[in-house]
Amino acid sequence: DFLEGVKPRAEWLVEDLLERGQLYLLAARYKTGKSILAMNLVVAVSGGGRWLNHDVARGSVAWLQLEDGERTIARRWHKVWKGPAPNVAIFRGPWQLTEENLEVTVQAFQGKQLVVVDPIISALDVAKWSDMGQVRSGFDLWRKVARQTNAVVLLTAHHRKAAGEEAEQVAGSHQ
Repeated sequence: DFLEGVKPRAEWLVEDLLERGQLYLLAARYKTGKSILAMNLVVAVSGGGRWLNHDVARGSVAWLQLEDGERTIARRWHKVWKGPAPNVAIFRGPWQLTEENLEVTVQAFQGKQLVVVDPIISALDVAKWSDMGQVRSGFDLWRKVARQTNAVVLLTAHHRKAAGEEAEQVAGSHQ
């Protein structure tokens, strides 16, 4: 009865891959191309087209670039476009999502189909990434952003960038 009562949701940003209103984590070792992969998604969404051999709905994007320097960001974007990136708003850090700024953040991202946060470790106030409760609370804030804006929220995370027990987790990806 439960399964029959749940209507399948078919609001895809990337057909059969990324559903609007949902939170996703792109995690891998550092320097493996996570940001470039995410940027290719941004290009596909902002201009319409395909990504990873899937059809992509055209729309506007918010890119929170919270780690790389201005020259690195500009160099990457100039390789993709020879001018302003259409339908893309690029935000620079430092900045963190908190309960206090959740409502204004949701308002700022209304109308965006994709929100990319690169990297998540810079966008959350988590003191200990091995503390599942802290990480879950932070990720729950981003889930709220995804649901309330009906956007795909894509978080990037480094895996094992540091040595030790905390680095064994993918920036809370066990959540």
